[in-house]
Amino acid sequence: VHYDTTVDSVVSGSTVVDISGEGNNGTFNGNASYSSTDRALTFDGTGDYVRGAIPSSLSGNHPYTFSLWIKPDAIQSGYIAVFEMGNRTSNQSCGLYLNGGTIVHVALANNLISTTSVVVNQWIHIVGTYTSGSRKIYADGVLLATDTYSSLNIGATEMTLGANNDDLEEFDGSISNFKLYDVALTAEEVAMEYALGRTGKSLNLTD
Repeated sequence: VHYDTTVDSVVSGSTVVDISGEGNNGTFNGNASYSSTDRALTFDGTGDYVRGAIPSSLSGNHPYTFSLWIKPDAIQSGYIAVFEMGNRTSNQSCGLYLNGGTIVHVALANNLISTTSVVVNQWIHIVGTYTSGSRKIYADGVLLATDTYSSLNIGATEMTLGANNDDLEEFDGSISNFKLYDVALTAEEVAMEYALGRTGKSLNLTD
């Protein structure tokens, strides 16, 4: 299953349309909007986000991959939630964060931190994968960090882009071509995602 914001037709009014056929649409909140020029969701870092549903099959200890392109408008201090899935208040969540620009893959309040930082006004492709016993983070098709991790417990069936937190700063920038898979992509598949480019179509996986 995935959301995809690569073409104008996937945003309809206040809805971000899930083109996977699973019907997991998202809704704009605050000042979040879609730029047809940049072909990206835009966030100003002040109370704006996209909220959507995720399949109940992703709850608990389930493999996943998130894939997205981001372009920050500023390097913000502290932890910034770019993407979250699950229930963070009970430590039953995962997602992508930035910490002073450094890329962080969070799962169940446990951080996999890379040494790579994002750059203001520059697009970067970020992928995080999880399967029981292994967690990884990639940028522009290159593996940045991996660790042994097996304690994931996703506790809710919703997600946000741009964050929706009372105790964290919210993302200031653009998000494009967001995809969420219920499998952990291999390094070769991550490289294929990156090779598709930000405005590419979709990656078909066969198990």
